[in-house]
Amino acid sequence: MASLSRRDFALVAGGAASAMAGFGVCRAVTSCSAPVAPGFALSQFLSSGTFSLELGQRYLDYQGLEGEKAYQMLTERITAAIPNGDFPTGVAEQVALDFERGNLCDVDGWQLSVTECHMAGLTYLFKQRGGYVAETHAGSQSPLEHFPNWHIAEFGRWGPQSGLVDEPFNVQADGQSALWFHVAEIERQPYRMHIGPYVARTVINPETKLISASISAEEARQLVSAAGEVPIHLLDPARGKQLVGHFEVRPKP
Repeated sequence: MASLSRRDFALVAGGAASAMAGFGVCRAVTSCSAPVAPGFALSQFLSSGTFSLELGQRYLDYQGLEGEKAYQMLTERITAAIPNGDFPTGVAEQVALDFERGNLCDVDGWQLSVTECHMAGLTYLFKQRGGYVAETHAGSQSPLEHFPNWHIAEFGRWGPQSGLVDEPFNVQADGQSALWFHVAEIERQPYRMHIGPYVARTVINPETKLISASISAEEARQLVSAAGEVPIHLLDPARGKQLVGHFEVRPKP
């Protein structure tokens, strides 16, 4: 992705140096010459396309990580965090735990958990090594299906609530498409809006009781490529997800 500009990648938990200290060198207990191959359960989870290849590539690019060394280290971190091999459930639990502890990473303004970044990076490296990764819209979001339904906030007006096929909606000056939401009350927590399969850049203002959520121009083009209803969720990674409504993509008259 040569067209992507390099940006500083910030971990906002415990300091970037300590959080990522293991990435520049091989761990003392592991030989760099003997890469760790993920077990069958992890390979299956990577193949499902749950995590975005694009996000994984950006994460690795920002960190300057590549090749077998990065593949080995990310595999070790994930398998150590989820030793029982139940990766769909275990990853969701780790994501919630990351948000509780503030173990976050930022990619293009998206506040994601460190586990999500590690999984996306590992998925990209897995495919680079010849692994199969399903092409699915779910690849652009965290695995919402593993989060329980949970009431987070009382929503009022929001919009826009519809758009036309092949016409990006509510385009902002930076080219992104945005939705806005009125809420009765909201705290400035690491909540995230999900617009269909995409994790939106989410800005919460408790004073004005407004939430804005925006996705990239390319994501918006994909979203309105066909008529249908797009679910809108608010996610609290520590507790669960709330369905806010549906954005309707209408056929052109």
